[in-house]
Amino acid sequence: MSSSPTELFTEGRFSYHVLTAAHKDAAHAVLARAFCTEPACSGVAEVRPEMKTEFADWLEFVGYWMDHCSTNGLSVVALDKESCRVAGVFIVRDLLMVPLGFDDKYKSDAKSLSPWMGFLWHMDKLAIEKMPELGEPGKAVDLWFLGVHPDYRGNKIANYLTKV
Repeated sequence: MSSSPTELFTEGRFSYHVLTAAHKDAAHAVLARAFCTEPACSGVAEVRPEMKTEFADWLEFVGYWMDHCSTNGLSVVALDKESCRVAGVFIVRDLLMVPLGFDDKYKSDAKSLSPWMGFLWHMDKLAIEKMPELGEPGKAVDLWFLGVHPDYRGNKIANYLTKV
């Protein structure tokens, strides 16, 4: 039996929950921290220095999505039962949901994450061309961001977040 209404299951010292407003801010920070320490991000910056990203870049970027992803019932969070810290997060969004102001900010070259978004919007467009039903509201989700705090990597948290 779950110990809270949002708990989905427990594995070892981690419990996995539906993401709600109670953990939204901590989840937001974990995603930003996870992505700014990803080797892929630093590797891209070596090739294209203008794409170098810092914690603040990811914090701003992920912030656009947190209200939607912490209220849609589709996102999950891993909690360390011993320390009560958010260890990992998997946010899921409606494929067609774009937060107010996001497009304007990330379709310009003003942001280091704009090329990433250009690529993702291009891939979404191709998917909708092949499967038009994906372009209907409520018909598809985007497995948007999965991140594990660097302190917790190596515990298979990403595997369990994906499982739930």
